[in-house]
Amino acid sequence: MDTFVDNFLHTKSDERMRWLIQAILTLLSEDHSVTDGTLFYLSESPISKKELLALDQYCLSSLLLAVWHYIVVNRPDNEKGRATFEQFHERADEVGARWKFISPIGKTYPRQITFDLFSVKSEKMHEENSGNSAKDTDYSEPTVEVYEAPVTNPLTGERILAQFHVEAKDGGIAAGIVYGGINIGDRRKKNDE
Repeated sequence: MDTFVDNFLHTKSDERMRWLIQAILTLLSEDHSVTDGTLFYLSESPISKKELLALDQYCLSSLLLAVWHYIVVNRPDNEKGRATFEQFHERADEVGARWKFISPIGKTYPRQITFDLFSVKSEKMHEENSGNSAKDTDYSEPTVEVYEAPVTNPLTGERILAQFHVEAKDGGIAAGIVYGGINIGDRRKKNDE
C-alpha cells in the first residue's frame, strides 16, 4: 500500500493528505452499517471502529489498507455504496466522462489529528535502501535439488512428469508432483482447419 500511496496519492500538500484521512474517518464514523465493534487491521493486532476513530495519529497507507481489507472481506456486493457515491458526485454530462466530486466531507473534522503517509517499517526500509543499487542488494539464488523417483505413480500407474520442492525465504515450503504428459503442437482437430 505504501507504493500505491507514493505513486498515486502522494502530493506535496500535507493538507490534501490530511483531507483524505479526515474524509475516510468521517465516512467511516457516519456509516452505521459498520458497527463500533467492527475490527480493522491497521497493524498486526486489529482494533475496533470505535478505537480507530479515537486515535490521534494515523498512517495513511495503513488506514487505506485496513479499509480496503474491510471492503474486500465484508462487502462482496458493493451496491450499498452507490447512493453515497451519487451523493458525493455530480453526474457527468457525457457517457464515459468523469463524475465531479462535490462533497464537503473531510474539510472539517472534530478533532486535531497528526499523520504519516507511510508505515514506519516501510520508511526505515526506504531509508536503509536509498542510494543502494541493485548490485548491492543481497539476492540468494534458488537451489535446485534433483530427486530420484519412479517414473510412474505406483497407485494409479500415471506417468510422473515432474516433481518439485521449493523453500521460500520466509520459511514456506511447496512440494508436489505433476502427472501426465506434455502435448506440444497444434491442439486443434484436423477438421477445425
